[in-house]
Amino acid sequence: MSQLTYLYAIVRAGQPDDTMLGRLQGVDDAAVEELVEGSLAALYSQVSLDVWGPDVLDEHVRNMDWLAPRATQHQQVLAALQAASHSMLPLPFATLYHRRDTVRDLLCARQAELATRLERLERAEEWTLKIAQDPAVFEQHVERLSPALARAEEQSRAAPPGKAYLLRKQLETLRRSEAARVTTRQSDEIEQRVTPLVEATIREPITRQARTAGVDQGGDTATRVVLKLALLLRQDTRDSVQTQLAAIAEEFGEFGYVFELAGPWPPYSFAGVEPEKDV
Repeated sequence: MSQLTYLYAIVRAGQPDDTMLGRLQGVDDAAVEELVEGSLAALYSQVSLDVWGPDVLDEHVRNMDWLAPRATQHQQVLAALQAASHSMLPLPFATLYHRRDTVRDLLCARQAELATRLERLERAEEWTLKIAQDPAVFEQHVERLSPALARAEEQSRAAPPGKAYLLRKQLETLRRSEAARVTTRQSDEIEQRVTPLVEATIREPITRQARTAGVDQGGDTATRVVLKLALLLRQDTRDSVQTQLAAIAEEFGEFGYVFELAGPWPPYSFAGVEPEKDV
């Protein structure tokens, strides 16, 4: 049976030890093996070309019954490696090669670069910080947060009836634009406040699905996602960072912002390994 090499992660040689490797099971319950080159080791499994080949993989990953257990197995391998290794460069799900020697070539060609990346990620982990906004609460504070809107509101209240009507129509447009502007400003401020607390941050794009994740069944928007950050932090600073994030969350909670912190994860966003697939 023709096989492919499924790559999970790159670690320092000797981490994890042979005893732990013998207990690991990868995707499709395949054994997890180690390929050592210099100071680096690649952790991989041999998988069936008939199951993982390019001709069938695109169709398989659209089938949740096929995808979910294999994605779980992939994550379980990485979680075990993260617990056993001081540093790890995780690879995305379904990083595949026709030849195992291609993985060896990767380790040889990028030995110094990958070793530097491993050093940067020493005892580090990734967390996701998602910031959602409750529009009903936020809109109660827009006038206070926007001097331009406050002035327009005052002019509208002081104007004679005919002019006041026109000003109120203009005010509706101004309120929407100022709400958007203030949201952007506060999102940027939150990011600026969080960044010094951690080793690194990456601002992630907000998909349409994530932006409307708070829409309730009645069709009214309960919350909307306005900011999503990947955070890299050292394991020994976790408690301190979480305490400081809680203080920032309390401060912005007055304006209808809700902070959701999830993790820890292997440092996917910060590994910086994007090998060329030969499949």
